[in-house]
Amino acid sequence: MRGLCGVALLGALLLAEGGGLGCEAESRPRPRPARPEPEAKPAPEPAARPEPELPPEPTDPSIEDTPSKSVEALSPTERRAHLNAVAEGRRLHRDGDYLAAFHAFARALKVAPGDPRTLSEQGWAALFAGRLDEAQRALEEAERGARGQRRLHASILYNLGRVAEAQSRPKDALLAYQESLRLRPHPAAYRHLMGLPDGTRYVFGPSIQRLQGPYDSVASFCAQERRMLGEEDEAAFGCVPDAAKGIGGKAVQVPGRGRVSAPWKALRFIETRPDPYAVRFHAALRTAEGWWVLPDVASLARDLPETQERATRLSAAIEELVGGGDAEVVLEIETRWSEEEAGVEQGAEIDRVEFLCGLGASGVVRCTGALPRASESQRSTSEGMDTTRWTVERRIDAEGRLVLSGDAKVLNEPTAALLGTHPLVFE
Repeated sequence: MRGLCGVALLGALLLAEGGGLGCEAESRPRPRPARPEPEAKPAPEPAARPEPELPPEPTDPSIEDTPSKSVEALSPTERRAHLNAVAEGRRLHRDGDYLAAFHAFARALKVAPGDPRTLSEQGWAALFAGRLDEAQRALEEAERGARGQRRLHASILYNLGRVAEAQSRPKDALLAYQESLRLRPHPAAYRHLMGLPDGTRYVFGPSIQRLQGPYDSVASFCAQERRMLGEEDEAAFGCVPDAAKGIGGKAVQVPGRGRVSAPWKALRFIETRPDPYAVRFHAALRTAEGWWVLPDVASLARDLPETQERATRLSAAIEELVGGGDAEVVLEIETRWSEEEAGVEQGAEIDRVEFLCGLGASGVVRCTGALPRASESQRSTSEGMDTTRWTVERRIDAEGRLVLSGDAKVLNEPTAALLGTHPLVFE
């Protein structure tokens, strides 16, 4: 089934609770026409000593320069000693003496044990020194201490992704980069994510993740997307704030003004065109805090010879799922893929998925990954059209848990692996 295992729309790793599962190849893979690529992906970096790729702090995503809580609690003398050691570590790192930088950060940690920012910079130095196990230990400790500090946490997750790449753990790197981008979208994290073999922001399965945002406007999200893609020319990057006015057209179905209930203020889809051969759709949910965005709910190829991809349904509806609080939002995404030969359709596939979204007590919007709901594929054979159909039922049980049910015998392997009961907590 192309829709759940291709890079375009639903081509993501299966991110179930506590781990990841990659999509398996289909038993009858369809050949895809080649399309021009705007640019090649960068070659893999050396594992032992990666080269610096960005200007020095504070623009380097590996460094979050806001003082952390553990440092603010130090006495003036202790804080001065700590900051001097950190400054020395950074200077040594810039000079290429990564091992000495590692030890300078160790001295800083003697003054402020467990400080997540210092641990993160020590792990970053260890990565460049080729001491990968020490880098991983320092960064994992830093990550545990930085939860709740969004920008710092994003920096640490980026560093963890770099270490995982150097250790040839691409699935762990993917998870780290995805989470880092949700907390703080940054070009370097995006570039490394998309450079992975299965790199995508698209999440498949019931695991719940924070959305990007909040943004003060949809235009702010569009500008950030353009910067993340490294596109300096605004005219070369297309963004339609309301997908109903773009390629999405009649596929978009959202409540009109005045028909959205609290805590939601507006629901819509955004359409971006990162290059001449692709269009992406993003779900945007507005609360009192601003716009929250679930990126890449559908990614389609354009202008492929004898092949068509289009969104047939982009729906957002308010629905009470859990009960006892604010209503949730259900996003429904349906796409159609078809191929022709001499003007005659030889095969087609329609895939439908849902995302379930809710607002937690913290004011942060979170959504599940894509939940497969239905698929229908047709392929021309010597005996006529061969048709395959399946559906997955979704319900919420009395304890507020998500239950997915279906016939595992007819489902593809990634979808069958999702059947069962999953927690549904948006906090």
